[in-house]
Amino acid sequence: MVITHNIQDDKTIRKYGGTFAYKIIIAVKAPRIINVSIKDSVKPNTVYYYRKVYFDEPSQKTIFLGMPQSPKTAIISIYEEGTAAGQSSLVFDAVVKITPLRSKLFLFDYKNDLIKEFIPFAQWFAANCGIISTGVYMSENGTFRIDYLKAIRDEKGNINPNNSARVSINRGIIEVSQLLFKNITVFGRMILLLHEFSHYYLNKDIYDEEEADLNGVLIFIGLGYPKIEAMDTLIDTYARNDTSQNRKRYEKLYKTVKDL
Repeated sequence: MVITHNIQDDKTIRKYGGTFAYKIIIAVKAPRIINVSIKDSVKPNTVYYYRKVYFDEPSQKTIFLGMPQSPKTAIISIYEEGTAAGQSSLVFDAVVKITPLRSKLFLFDYKNDLIKEFIPFAQWFAANCGIISTGVYMSENGTFRIDYLKAIRDEKGNINPNNSARVSINRGIIEVSQLLFKNITVFGRMILLLHEFSHYYLNKDIYDEEEADLNGVLIFIGLGYPKIEAMDTLIDTYARNDTSQNRKRYEKLYKTVKDL
């Protein structure tokens, strides 16, 4: 099942102020893994959301997918694991509806001027880093800077294949690895950018990873992004540096935000 959704001309979304949520209802007739993806119709390397939905028995599940940012036209693909996205299937049914966005701005200080300036800059970068060249990118008022690198290198100059982003402790410059970011969803890029932003601009302890995790995730969920996308992206990031400390970080974060 493939749906082309003209978001920019959707009257319902205009009524909601430009942000919205997808309500996707999937019913299967047998145990299945169903893939759900939403991507930009024209930009390569620009998948907003990707998820595997597991069904252990014939049943129905409903996914609420917040879209605080979206492409002009989206390609929504819902398909059985192991098949092509456009291939017809008789093993499941799916319905896609438009609903209001469920934001929770009370989770963070949404009136903070630094946060208000960083969010649109991060959203722009997350939606475009799959097509732009490496280089230096500045926010509109020049407060924030992202150095988009082919890859992040360690102190010896060797490529670090596991580091997708980091922030300068002295200057607050965020470095991003094109090597890794091009394969991360737009929403996943957002949580990683918010994490690095939090280190320098929000943390009480600039070195505290757990504090940056929580600060970033609270902004992410507060804006209405899907919580599962934050947790999936972070667990993938931790898995590239699989340590007992990172496992504890994830477990602590999950317990804190699971009911938000």
